[in-house]
Amino acid sequence: MGRLAQAFTEVEEHAAVFGQELKSLREYAIFLEEENLCLKRELSVLSETDPDLVRANSALIQRQAAETLEKMYADSFHVCHLCFGRPRAEPCLFCEAFLRRDG
Repeated sequence: MGRLAQAFTEVEEHAAVFGQELKSLREYAIFLEEENLCLKRELSVLSETDPDLVRANSALIQRQAAETLEKMYADSFHVCHLCFGRPRAEPCLFCEAFLRRDG
C-alpha cells in the first residue's frame, strides 16, 4: 500500500473515532437537556409552594451554612473570600468580620 493510501486509511480511522465521540457527546447533550427540563419543572413546582415553608427552609439552610463556616474557621481554615479553604496559622480579620456579619 502506498503512502497516500495509508494516509487516507489513517484519516478514515480517525474520522470513525471522531464520529463515535461526536455521537457520544450528542447523546450526553440530549441527556443534559432532558435533565435540565426536569429540574426546571421541579423548580416551578417549588415556586408555587407555601412561601412560609420556603422561607423556613431558606433560614435553615443559611443557619447550617453559617455553622459550617464557623466550624471551618475553628478548625483553622480561612472562610474569607481572599483565602477561602486555605489553612490558617493565626486569626484573620477578614474571616472574623465575615463571620460576624453572617453569623
